[in-house]
Amino acid sequence: MFSTQTRGQVGIGTLIVFISMVLVAGIAAGVLVNSAGQLQAQAQQTGEESTAEVSDTIRLTTILGNGTANDTIDEVNVTTRLAAGSDSVNLSEVLFTIEADGETDVINSEDFNITEVRGDLVNNGTLTEQGDVASININFDNTDIDNIEPKGEIRIVVQSPSGSKSEARGQAPTDITDSQILD
Repeated sequence: MFSTQTRGQVGIGTLIVFISMVLVAGIAAGVLVNSAGQLQAQAQQTGEESTAEVSDTIRLTTILGNGTANDTIDEVNVTTRLAAGSDSVNLSEVLFTIEADGETDVINSEDFNITEVRGDLVNNGTLTEQGDVASININFDNTDIDNIEPKGEIRIVVQSPSGSKSEARGQAPTDITDSQILD
């Protein structure tokens, strides 16, 4: 079998090398755990932001232009609702970008009025349920946009607080009357 007559000796140098290897392995493990924690936190934040951007979308259903005495459109009413699967969106926090006849302006809640059409809007116009519908009235007097002429085009982009965007386009008819749906 085994001989017990011969014994190995461990020198102090070998002991120092062993202890340094244990210390290096401990430090490396600490760095890996710290890096993994930071990556996990960043991935969670990115996931939450991506989910909010996809799930907080407003749908623009109709653009109704109000005509003036000189056969132009000086304000629009935009009908809005939540997109399928969207969470609640406070309309007073959204931004509208309007492009009409070569002019562009960004409109915030100070420059538009919110009117409840259907449902129960809460907290300054928050769409909470899929059945909630609101009308946003934007008067061009409060913007850099001139009135829309007959056959003039309009593009409206709405951006929710999370950053999701939705857009609608329309064109004024040849003969503008009091209220015209812009298709």
